[in-house]
Amino acid sequence: MKKLLLLSLSLLLSLGLSAQNFGLGLKGGLNRATFSTELDASARTGIHAGAWASIRSGKWGLQPEVLFSQQGATVTVNTEALENNFDYIVVPVLIKRYLVGGLNIQAGPQFGFLTLAEIDGNDVMASYKSSDVSVTFGVGIDLPARLSLSARYTLGITDIADAASVSAAQNQVFMVSLGLALIKP
Repeated sequence: MKKLLLLSLSLLLSLGLSAQNFGLGLKGGLNRATFSTELDASARTGIHAGAWASIRSGKWGLQPEVLFSQQGATVTVNTEALENNFDYIVVPVLIKRYLVGGLNIQAGPQFGFLTLAEIDGNDVMASYKSSDVSVTFGVGIDLPARLSLSARYTLGITDIADAASVSAAQNQVFMVSLGLALIKP
């Protein structure tokens, strides 16, 4: 998986450096995350921030990103609410289709790497997998002054639990982002 990611980024950079439609920027925003699980889970609000690169060719684009993302949920077990705080470095690789103006739809895989797992302040990293695979899809719009807005939903397809004592769960995250193009595609 890491080799595929490195190959994709290398290809993007080599094509982008020779193309006129290469872009690079920063983005950040809010997350509303929860788990798909058999337990009663309610959403957690967090943040995300990071960088993106893109290549645009006509109405199509490819945009990999590297983001820090706060995820998790509040899970109720036997009437006790447990705060699950999970931090990931996520790498979405999005295919974008531009419609009219700067409006676009986006979809692609996302690879996540767990950097923190706490339940009520207790370290539980050993009970969760170190990586996560998801699919993501959303909409965005390129605005004047090198700004962009996007909203996307990410649905985990792998079980993040790594211990028999932990209920099966998949990440679900809704993100709203504001981006700034440092190099505009």
